[in-house]
Amino acid sequence: MIPRFQPLRCLALCVVLFAWNAAAASGEFRGFWVDAFNTRFTTPEEVARIVADVRAARANAVLLQVRKRADAYYASRQEPLARELAGREFDPLAELLAQARDTHSGPRLEVHAWMNAYPAWRAADGWPSVTNHPYLAHPDWLNRTARGETFDGKDYSFDPGHAAVQAHLFTVAMDLVSRYELDGLHLDYLRYPGRNWGYSSNAVERFNRRYSRQGQPAPEDPLWSQFRREQVSALLRKVYLCAMEIRPGIKLSVATVTWPPAPSTESEWLGRAAAYNDVHQDWRSWMEEGIVDMNIPMIYVPHDRPEYRALFGKWTEFAAAHRYNRHVVIGPALFLNAISNSVAQVRAVRQVAVKTAIDGVCLYSYATFSSEPESREAFREALTRRGRRGELAPVFAEAVGTPDMPWKSRPVTGHLKGFVHAEQTTNTLDGAAVVIQGPKSHRTVSDATGFYGAVDLPPGEYTVELAGSATSKKPVRIEAGKVATVDLSAEK
Repeated sequence: MIPRFQPLRCLALCVVLFAWNAAAASGEFRGFWVDAFNTRFTTPEEVARIVADVRAARANAVLLQVRKRADAYYASRQEPLARELAGREFDPLAELLAQARDTHSGPRLEVHAWMNAYPAWRAADGWPSVTNHPYLAHPDWLNRTARGETFDGKDYSFDPGHAAVQAHLFTVAMDLVSRYELDGLHLDYLRYPGRNWGYSSNAVERFNRRYSRQGQPAPEDPLWSQFRREQVSALLRKVYLCAMEIRPGIKLSVATVTWPPAPSTESEWLGRAAAYNDVHQDWRSWMEEGIVDMNIPMIYVPHDRPEYRALFGKWTEFAAAHRYNRHVVIGPALFLNAISNSVAQVRAVRQVAVKTAIDGVCLYSYATFSSEPESREAFREALTRRGRRGELAPVFAEAVGTPDMPWKSRPVTGHLKGFVHAEQTTNTLDGAAVVIQGPKSHRTVSDATGFYGAVDLPPGEYTVELAGSATSKKPVRIEAGKVATVDLSAEK
């Protein structure tokens, strides 16, 4: 039987194919998460295999997990080497950078250092083998529930609201940014384990001091919930501004939560989204503020169930609608899908991109690329070659570069950062209100380490001061593409 001609279906297909061609022309992010739990990269040969596989798939970026649970797959100056590297003189991150940029064997690949932020140790791994591991050295940093529990059923983690935790993680991130010529820094687990967490004594004391409270706040207390959101956002803001000062072109990305239900509006985000309400990860506001270059929502669902296909589409559309002037890259779960369904999810992302902007995909994961016993060769062919029936072009038909970030390549705004110090001392102030006035007015609050910052300020002359302290006022000039630094003092 000869199938009937379907003009509307053909038109839709032509629109999608046009979008694919446009993506190829302007660049498209095609990344693989390479996790250290399931992938070995402890020799040059193992790194070479990863690079060859990613190139063969016509992808263009590797997100290498260099920090799992306060350990290091690079030459860290703050944390111990991972067990697999103990006693060996091998730096997987340096090796990957060298091989990914050696274009004699294929196109250049972007290298993004992927670090898990707050997880401190995984119970399944037994006990840390070195005594200087942060989990052992700093038990007071551990996150706690309102009842004092420190184990969430899988991990022990550090409290985002602990001042020393914020300082330590910032130092780890800056060590990576300053010593390695990275294309990107990727932050994962930048959140709380749940709404009942955040009760380290340091975090509770800071909250009570800032808001003149006593005792222990209830998990559902709106002010306490917002305080915890601010702790996560504060670390991200500090890392973003300071990384940009060191390497203006570096791309800061975050793996973000997309648990059900998916919101359709901002009011639903505030009222129902688990990211905002349960784990205090306000990634929508991060995008609006501009302290993330690339949002990578982890939309981990099986494609063969209609309700999950709908969830995938809703989250993709919400993220795209709230990209502001940054990038959105969707993260599908290869490990939950057969190869054909993973390819279908990539196509679904592209269909959303026809209506609004999506900048690519990041696939989880390199190690577990299918829920079925299928070969890596079959997976690679499904991405890069036309199917047997030939009805659709392959999703990665040609090798392409990553998309341009105009706010980095052609900046029109500048940025400001600094520390707030106590009167006539070197101590920093936590929770000090900072007022920025000029072509654009802005008000912010210093974090647990005394840091404050503002991004995307129009160039021009500004003044910065502590609220209520006219003697602290200082002038500053903001220039496009640069990060200005102004420290403030509470001197009378």
